[in-house]
Amino acid sequence: MVYGTAAMLPAPVSESRKIVYAIVACIAMFKLLMGCLLIYGVFGKKPWLILPWLVASWIFCFTLIALSVFGAVLIALRYAVGEEKAGEVSTMSGVYFVYGVLLLYFASVIHSRRNEMLRDSTESIKRLMRRDIYWSP
Repeated sequence: MVYGTAAMLPAPVSESRKIVYAIVACIAMFKLLMGCLLIYGVFGKKPWLILPWLVASWIFCFTLIALSVFGAVLIALRYAVGEEKAGEVSTMSGVYFVYGVLLLYFASVIHSRRNEMLRDSTESIKRLMRRDIYWSP
């Protein structure tokens, strides 16, 4: 929400920065919606509501890891040219990589929980379909 209000700042802020703030605010709102679907799906035992969060997380995770690799390439290129001042790029590259790997771990945990929920629902349906449990001659 901070970036949404920053996108409405007056004239001293450049237009390109306002566009970036608006994009970041839209991504944050999208992630908030996906998080709400995840919470409702897990507590309501509705695995189809978990899938949007998983897809969004995997896309975001691989994007962050790709950005960190791109940052590492930029650092290597700057070092090869002779510029040794790549502190900001290296910090953000490292942060993106760690965040991407943590998100990948959390997505794999949620994916296993979703598979468990799907397995439990199919087992309960199979149990209901068996007649020998309820019929005894």
